[in-house]
Formats: sequence, structure tokens, C-alpha cells
Amino acid sequence: MSTNREADASMNGYFYQRYCCIYFLLSITYFKYILEEGDEDIDVININNDKELIQVKYYGSTEPESLNSSCGLLKVILANFNKELITKIIYYAYNKSSPIFQKNLKEAFDKELYFNIGKYVLILLFNKFVEEKEKIKISIKNILNIDKIYSDNYLLLKEKLESNSKYGSAFNFFGDENNCNNYFSKFGLKDALSYEDLNLEINKLIEYKYTEFINTNNNSNKNLRIELVKNTILNILTDTMFKAVSTSERLISSTDINTKINEKIQILTNTDNLYNELLKQLGKSLINCGTNEPIYYNILVQNNLNIINNLKIESYDNLCFYVYLLYNFYEKIDEEITIHIKSKICKIMANNIVLENNDLNCIKLVRYSNTIVNYTPSSCYTIDPSTIFKLIGIQHNSTNFFKI
Repeated sequence: MSTNREADASMNGYFYQRYCCIYFLLSITYFKYILEEGDEDIDVININNDKELIQVKYYGSTEPESLNSSCGLLKVILANFNKELITKIIYYAYNKSSPIFQKNLKEAFDKELYFNIGKYVLILLFNKFVEEKEKIKISIKNILNIDKIYSDNYLLLKEKLESNSKYGSAFNFFGDENNCNNYFSKFGLKDALSYEDLNLEINKLIEYKYTEFINTNNNSNKNLRIELVKNTILNILTDTMFKAVSTSERLISSTDINTKINEKIQILTNTDNLYNELLKQLGKSLINCGTNEPIYYNILVQNNLNIINNLKIESYDNLCFYVYLLYNFYEKIDEEITIHIKSKICKIMANNIVLENNDLNCIKLVRYSNTIVNYTPSSCYTIDPSTIFKLIGIQHNSTNFFKI
């Protein structure tokens, strides 16, 4: 089951990044374009074409985010020091530790000890490609008082790094105090919100920006309306990310996205049954995805599951048919991931409906999905997915709820 957990953790991180992108699209007022997976996870391109880079890290770890030879922060530092037009680099991190960032690292940035950070980076680089016995003993605790360690090893660092084809430019850059001051002053280490809190902030922004639609009919179906707008934005982002050919085609302008959202809101405003409209919208996104990218499928289904889970379940039959769509759609993907996601679908569906209706079939469904989760990957291959429909009484060819 470790592969399932790793796949789930990876998807959680990527989906969290997607939600961060929504948050910035809704909250930043001065951008010209936003680009996912550009120089960093999210690039914000301003009117004068300057860039703000945003790197997002979402961990389940209880260890604080630090600076070491294998961490995400070092990769960001090394990837961008020789690039022009970058005005700000924000490193968002979320984990289960408190504080989120290691205290010495945070203090070095807060006290603007930028040359110390540069020296520490050079020692990390040196340690990356020398034998274990040659490595300089150092930890993040040394970053506040690194001068002696650096000066004692300077000639060795110079000899090894300056002539190295990969790290030579880094040695010349981070060995210069002015360069370090100019570069690291652009960095901001920010504590990211949990997924739940981020989702709440997005909901608030959607309600604020599209208040007329969200608060129609005395807040009737308010949460549903918010999810419809959110799903519209997610679909725009996903389509742009995976269907565009060039980088320029992946640029999302504030004008374009607002136009598309307002067009969708106009359609939704004239729709009688918003709940059914959402299910149809989600179902169509699965059927018409038009890509061979497995991660696209994962994002699409994870998005749909999150939306369904955020809503009060109003129709057992409708949701059963939606689950049926998901099952058939997911046959396209790797079987091990398929079983893992299917079990999540079952749980989300069953646990919500049981709250509304103490139906025996729902209780069976909960038990069945729990059994799937506890199977080893090899035994998962023997499970017949249609069994779940027999348990909940779905006939494969008898439901015509969707007219797709």
C-alpha cells in the first residue's frame, strides 16, 4: 500500500498547488498573466513583464522546512539566481510542524543575513559532489555564525567549485556579498494555509468577487454556487495546463479568465437545477477530457471528488450514477491507482449518504470500500468493480439521468 500512499501524497501536493493558483488568480489585482509550471510552480507576470515566482510545498511531515542538500528551497535558490526580471520569490510551505520553517533558517532571512545564506549554500553544493570523508560538517544551526567554517574552508571550496562546469557560476555568485544581498532580499518564506483553510479563503474570495450570483435568492444554494464557480476556474486551469502546446498558450490573463467565468455564471443564472447542472458539468469533464496524460485524469477526478464532498448530498440516485461515471472513466488509468481512487469515491459517497439515509446498501458500501483499502495491491487486481454497483443496486444500462 506504500505506492498508493505516495501517489495520494503527490496528488495532494499537486492539487494544493492548483488551489493556490486559484487563490492568487482571485486575490492578486495587478498581474498581467499567471503561468503554472513556468520558472516555478506559479509565475505571476506583471504589467511591465517583471516576474514574481511562487513555489508551493505541501508536506505531511512533522519536520520543519529547512535548507539542506536535497530540499526544495535549495533547488529554488539554484534555479533562479542568474535569471533577470525576477522581482520576488515566495516560498510557501505547509507541514504539520510548528513552526513550519526551521527557526535558524527563518532567523537568517528575518535578520537579512543574506551573505551567511550564500556561504551556507556554497558549502551544501560542495558536500553534494565530494566523498563522504571530504564533506564539511555543517547543519542549519551553523547558518547564523558561519563565517569561521566558511573562512577555514574557503580555499577548498574555491578549488572544488570555481572550476566545476555545473557549480562554477554559483561559486562566483554566492561568494559575492552584494549578489547575495540583492538576490536573497527578493525571497519571502511564508507559512502556507492548510488545504481546509485555503479552501475557505477561496470560497470567501469567490463570494466577494461574484456576490450577485452567489447570494441570489437569499443565499439559496450558496455553497453549491461557490463550488460551481470554483469548478469553472479549475477546468480553465486544467485545460490550459494540459491542452496548450507552447508556454505562451499556457499564459492565463486576468481578462480572459474573468470573461470565461462571467460567461459561465450567465449560463448558470438561467439554470433551474444547479445541483444537477454541477453533476452534468463534472460528468462531461470526465467524458470529454481529450488527453492521454494520467496526471490530468487524477487532477480531474480529485477535483470532482472534492467538490462532491463539499456539498450536501441531495440525491442518492444521481450520485450513484455519477460514481458509475467515475468508475468507467478510471478504467483508463493504472489499476493500482484506480483501486485506490475508487475506494475514496466509495467512501465519500457512502459516508455522506449514510448521514442522510440509514440504507442497508449504503452500510454495505462503506464496509466494501473499507475492504478495498485494506487489500494489498496484488490482490486488488482480482476485484470486479461491478460488484460495487450490485451492492448499491445500480443497473449499468438503466439510468438515463445524464443527457451527454
